[in-house]
Amino acid sequence: MALVITFTRSLSELYYGLGDGYLDSMAGIDFFMLIGRWLQSRTYQTLSFNRDYKSFFPIALNVIKDNKVIPTEIFRIQRNDIIQVHHNEIIPMDAILSKGSAKIDYSFVSGENEPISIQIGEMIYAGGKQLGGIAELLVIKEVSQSYLTNLWNNPIFSKKETPKSTIYDAIGKYFTYVVLAIGFAAGLYWYLQGQNTLMWNALTTVLIVACPCALLLSHNFTNGNILRIFAKNKFYLRSADVLEKMTRINHLVFDKTGTITQANASRVSYAGNVINDSMNVAISSLAKQSSHPSSTLIVSYLNCDESIEVVDFKETTGMGIEGWVDEHHIKIGSSNFVGGSFNAEVNKTKVVVYIDGEILAILSFQISIDWEYQNYCQN
Repeated sequence: MALVITFTRSLSELYYGLGDGYLDSMAGIDFFMLIGRWLQSRTYQTLSFNRDYKSFFPIALNVIKDNKVIPTEIFRIQRNDIIQVHHNEIIPMDAILSKGSAKIDYSFVSGENEPISIQIGEMIYAGGKQLGGIAELLVIKEVSQSYLTNLWNNPIFSKKETPKSTIYDAIGKYFTYVVLAIGFAAGLYWYLQGQNTLMWNALTTVLIVACPCALLLSHNFTNGNILRIFAKNKFYLRSADVLEKMTRINHLVFDKTGTITQANASRVSYAGNVINDSMNVAISSLAKQSSHPSSTLIVSYLNCDESIEVVDFKETTGMGIEGWVDEHHIKIGSSNFVGGSFNAEVNKTKVVVYIDGEILAILSFQISIDWEYQNYCQN
């Protein structure tokens, strides 16, 4: 209404030679409204995540070519490629199990959390999570052609939700009523006084200066700037709608290992028997089956490129991993998991290596907390 009235009055003044009009003010209002929208959309594009099922997929997988393991982006993986899937990884494309054992959790797709055992040669659909050890899969459909993609693109999911009203919508509604009331009251006053020029001046001035688009401008610029500040501090939000929800937060919950720690900055201390080369390969092969930060540290510490097939791999959440490697039963985990008790030093995580009924070694990890998060928590 402000734009229409401003434009109409400007044309009238120019036509009758009464003045220069207010086209500059109208252009300014248009510019700032559009630049606010543009700023917010650019911020969203910069911080945007894939807001669909693909955001749950790994960014890349290991592809085996010419007996070499090559990390490859999932959208570059083609049909007939052989991919390597680790424990707890989501499988992003339809494939056939070609090597190893697989227990697939399809709860992401179907909601059923009972794992399904897959035999070599059987089909595995995209969206399943590997609960076993390392497995090799032969890709038969790319990510864009998988069963999960077709399911996701079903027309039933294209129904748009009604946008939720925000605090700005509530304020803007009453703000508009107040502005209109003041504008028409001022115009009516000067009209009754017989001052038609002042009547139009009062009406248009109120609508231009106190236009509700000020709320739109403040909304877009504020949200865009807050998202930018958060991003500079490595805190990413999926959308500006989260900002309003954050005002109602009264508890913060941090996940444990891996959330505010840096595995690559951790120090490893070893205590126990000397590990020969064959046992080094066996322990490393078992640790490679898990993506847990402690397992990653063990693999890095042992620094062994060779791998042996692991049979009957099993991971107990929060406790440890175990399996048969080269006819040796190996367990890696907490003291309660392998049996026995050990005094843990402050700020140190201890992992026990247990082989064929005997404790071979104890590895202590000095976990380094990211100084930025540590500084934030102290403040």
